[in-house]
Amino acid sequence: LAAAATAAATAATAASTLPFVDTPPTAVDGFNGPLYGVDDDGTRGAAVWWSIDDDAIEFVLATNAKGWFSLALNSHQPGMPGADVHVCYRDEGGALGGGSSDGNGAVVGVRDMYAARFDTPSADVNQDLLLLDSGTTDGTTFCHYKRQRRTCELDADYQIDDVAVTISVLLAWSDGDAFTYHGGGSRRTQHAALGAPSSPPPPPPPDAVTITITAPIAVVPTNEAGSYGCSYHDLAAGVGGDTTKRHVVHYKLHRGSSSSAGVLHHVNLNACKQAIPGISNGAAAPCETIMAACNELLLNDGYAKDGTTLPADTGIPILGTSSARYVVISRHFYNPSKKAGVTDTGTSYDITVTTTLRSSELATIAMANTALTVPPRTYDHVVQSHCSPECTERLGADGVLVTSVFFHMHGHGRRARVRVVRGGTELPPLAEVDPFDVSQVAVATNTRIEPGDRLILECEYSNDLDIALKWGDGLNDEMCVAQMTVFGSPNMASCADLPDGIDTSGIAACNPCIGVDTTAFPACRACDGSLPRVACARKDAEVGATDGAPIDETRDVAFTEYDRDAALAARLSECGSDNEATVPVPAVAGACAAGAVVVGSVDVPQLGSYHKIAVSWKSDCDAQSVTFTISAAAHARDGWLGVGLHDGGTAAQRIDAPLTRMKAADIVQLTYSGTLKDRVGVEAYSTPRDKSAAHATAGTAEFVDGRVRMSFTRSFDGAADGGVPLAADRFVHMIVAARLENDDVDAKHSAAVLLPTRLSLFGGVAESTRAATAEEAA
Repeated sequence: LAAAATAAATAATAASTLPFVDTPPTAVDGFNGPLYGVDDDGTRGAAVWWSIDDDAIEFVLATNAKGWFSLALNSHQPGMPGADVHVCYRDEGGALGGGSSDGNGAVVGVRDMYAARFDTPSADVNQDLLLLDSGTTDGTTFCHYKRQRRTCELDADYQIDDVAVTISVLLAWSDGDAFTYHGGGSRRTQHAALGAPSSPPPPPPPDAVTITITAPIAVVPTNEAGSYGCSYHDLAAGVGGDTTKRHVVHYKLHRGSSSSAGVLHHVNLNACKQAIPGISNGAAAPCETIMAACNELLLNDGYAKDGTTLPADTGIPILGTSSARYVVISRHFYNPSKKAGVTDTGTSYDITVTTTLRSSELATIAMANTALTVPPRTYDHVVQSHCSPECTERLGADGVLVTSVFFHMHGHGRRARVRVVRGGTELPPLAEVDPFDVSQVAVATNTRIEPGDRLILECEYSNDLDIALKWGDGLNDEMCVAQMTVFGSPNMASCADLPDGIDTSGIAACNPCIGVDTTAFPACRACDGSLPRVACARKDAEVGATDGAPIDETRDVAFTEYDRDAALAARLSECGSDNEATVPVPAVAGACAAGAVVVGSVDVPQLGSYHKIAVSWKSDCDAQSVTFTISAAAHARDGWLGVGLHDGGTAAQRIDAPLTRMKAADIVQLTYSGTLKDRVGVEAYSTPRDKSAAHATAGTAEFVDGRVRMSFTRSFDGAADGGVPLAADRFVHMIVAARLENDDVDAKHSAAVLLPTRLSLFGGVAESTRAATAEEAA
C-alpha cells in the first residue's frame, strides 16, 4: 500500500522543471493526477493523468523527452517484470504508423506492450489502446488514449477489476526513437489506486525524526549458496531512550556493498517480542537463535531511490507498551558461485517516525510451513500451509483488509497462491503468482479476511535433484512463505502450520495427561502432540503462554472448491461482439545504429513438460553478431534445446512461415553439456543436416536451481549454406524445440512450437490488432 516517495526537492521544483505538470498539453478536466517523475538532472520527465468509469479508462501521458515515453501498471512489484506497458512514441519519419501527425512532420502514436522481465517489452497480440489524440506543443509531446478496464488478454493486460487496489505506476522516457533501455535516471515509480484522485506523498509531520540503524560488517560465506546475517537493534536508542509509542511514516533501505557484488538477495527488518539478553545494541547475532524470538516482519520494502512513504492517514506502530522496540536486520546472502572475500558493509535503514499517531495502522501476518519436504525427482509437488479458523478468530471482530501478499520460495518454486475458505465454500484466491518468479513476489489486493476463515497457502515445486528438498536457506533448500500486509488490529503476527504436531513433553500442565487416553479424557486432547496444529500466538500473550499453537480441528473437513476453469470461461465469455471487430496495426522496423546493442526476449508457451521457457537475445551492431540465451525449468539433467529461424520479411512485406515448419529452418541445437549443432532443416520428420561451415558458436551452459540456461552467438550474415541472414529492417519466425529423454541431437524433439508472431531482433514491433471503433466496425 505504501506510496513511493518523491523527493521533496523534486516536488518543490516540478513547476519550473516540468511546466506541463501545471499546464497540461491537452484538456484533463475531471481527470485524476498527475503522477509525475523527473530525471536526476531535473530537466526531463513524464506525467500521467487518468479518468475512469465503469467500463473504460482514459490516460493522458506527456513528456518533454524527444523520443518515446511510457506508462506501466504492475500489481506485483515496483519494477518492469509482469508490467502492462503503454508506450507512446514520437517518430520524425512517420515510419511507426498508427498514430496522428503532430503538425511538425512527426507521427505520435501508442503501443500496447507487456514486460515479462527486465528486457525490451513485447507488443501484445491485441492492441487494446485506442488513440484519441496526440501531438507536440512547445516541446511537450502527449498521447491521449483509452482502453477497456477488462480485456481479453488476461496475462498481458492489467485487469482493472478493483479500483481500490494500490498498484505500482511506472513512468519512463527516452530521447531515442528506438525501443531501447531508457537508463536508470529516466524512470520513476509511484503507487496509486486508479479509482482515487492521486496526490503527492505527504511531507513528514513537524515532529518527525529519523532513526538510523546500521548492520555491522559481515563476511559472506562461501561454504553454502544461501546464508543469513543478523544484527540486533534497539529503536528506542535512536530517540534518546524514549519509549513513547510512535508511527513509522517513511523508511529507506540502503543496500550494502554485498549488493554491488551481486550476492545480496534481500533485507528484512523483523520485530522481537522482548529484549534479547546478552546481545548489545547494533551487534551481530546468531540468526538461528535470535529469529525464534524475532519472527514478526516489520519492514520488507524501502528499496526505491527515495524509499517508501506511507499514506497520510497510515503508520506502522513501534515502541509503546505493545509495539516493536527491539528489531533484527536480516540480510539474506545468495552466493551460488561462491565468490570469496565478499563483505557486506553499509546496509542500513533510515526510519522516519512521529509521535502524532495516525488513524490507521499497518500490520503483517506471515504464513509458513517449515515442515515442507519435496521428494527427489518429483515435479509439480504441492506443499500446503494452513491457517486454521481457530487462528483467524484472532484477527479481531471485523477481520482485516489485506492489501498485498508477499511470497517467498527459492529456485525450485513454480507457483504459489493463498486460498480462502469461508462457510464451507472456497472463494477466489487471495493472491497468486503463476509462474513464480523471484522478481514478482508481491501481489496487490484489496480483500477482507474474516474471523473463522481458513487460509491455505499452496507452494508448488519441481525437484530435479536426487535429494529431497527441505526447509532451509541453501541452494538445495526451499521455503514456503506468504507475508500479508493488512489494515486492522490482528492479535497475531504469524500463522505457521505444524502438520506433524508439537512436542508437549515440556509443558508442565500436560504432565497429568502422559499416557492418558484422550477419548476417555477429552481435557487431555490439548496435550496430544501428534495432532496437527497452527502456531498463531497472540501478540498480547505472555512469553511461554500455552495457547500459541491451537489444534487444527477442522483441517480434513471437506469444502466446495473454487472452480477456476468455470470462472475463466465466464471471464472470457465477456469478450463479446464488441471486441470481435478489429483493425490492423502495422509492424515497426527495428534499427541497428553504430555502437548499439539491442536486447529483446520472448516467453515461450508451455512446451511439453518444460516450464517458463524464455529466449532472449543481444544484437551487437558493431560486432555484427547476436547472442541468444535460452533457458527452461527442465525436469532432467540430460537433453537439448533448439532455436530455429525462418525469414519473416520486412515491416511492409511480410513473409509467412512455411507450412512445413522444420524445412529450411536455420537451426541451432544445444545440449545441456554445451555441445552445439549448427544445422538446416531438411524435411518435417528428418534429422536436420549439418552446415558445411558453422556460423554459430557455443557460449555458456549451466544447470542451476532446476533451470537449464545456455547461450550461443551467431553472425548477422548467415546466408551461406541455407542460413537466415539477419538485418535491422527484417523480422524472423522463431521455432523452439526440446528433447527431454536424452541429449541425442539426431533424435526427434519431444516437443516444438512455432511462436505465434514475427519477431524483430533489433527492437522492431510486429504487426498486431486493436479493437475497432464503432465507426470502423461499421
